[in-house]
Amino acid sequence: NLLLQSKGHTSLSMQSMMATTLCHTVSLQKSPLAFEDLSSLINLMKGHPYLHHVDLYQVGLTDDGVKIICELLHLKELFLEDNNITDRGASYLAKHPRIEVLRLWRNQIGPQGAIELAKNTALRSLGLVANPIGDEGAIALAKNTTLTALDLRRTKIGDIGAQAFKDTTTLTSLILRDNQITDKGIE
Repeated sequence: NLLLQSKGHTSLSMQSMMATTLCHTVSLQKSPLAFEDLSSLINLMKGHPYLHHVDLYQVGLTDDGVKIICELLHLKELFLEDNNITDRGASYLAKHPRIEVLRLWRNQIGPQGAIELAKNTALRSLGLVANPIGDEGAIALAKNTTLTALDLRRTKIGDIGAQAFKDTTTLTSLILRDNQITDKGIE
């Protein structure tokens, strides 16, 4: 496992660390990454087929960065909290063939991004906490038949969005706390 939590790691130091390690997990937290550094890191990660988990928490990631991360076809878990990902980035992630666990907390993903993510059939667990997907996004996600866990806290869902989950049979965990749902939404 490779964990980098501070600034100043160059591509060369990342390369030497990954070369000596059988990496299953790479976690860069609160380490702002320039696009060029991210590109270099992704190229290094491509050579590690056992790398299944990447955590890029608060690294300043944008949609263009998400697009190159999606080149890592062997990823199964991807955590991208507190970045600058929009609906466009969500549409790139929606096309990834193997990601099963995806956390996108506190980005700028709206209804269209949720609609795109709902089309992915590899996802089992999705966290969209504090993204304004609203009822439209919730309705799309409720139709997904492969998700078993869905965390939609603070996503501006109302009664209509909550009602969409009424007949869902595949979800074993659904979190809708801190939304605009009244008693009517949970009937």
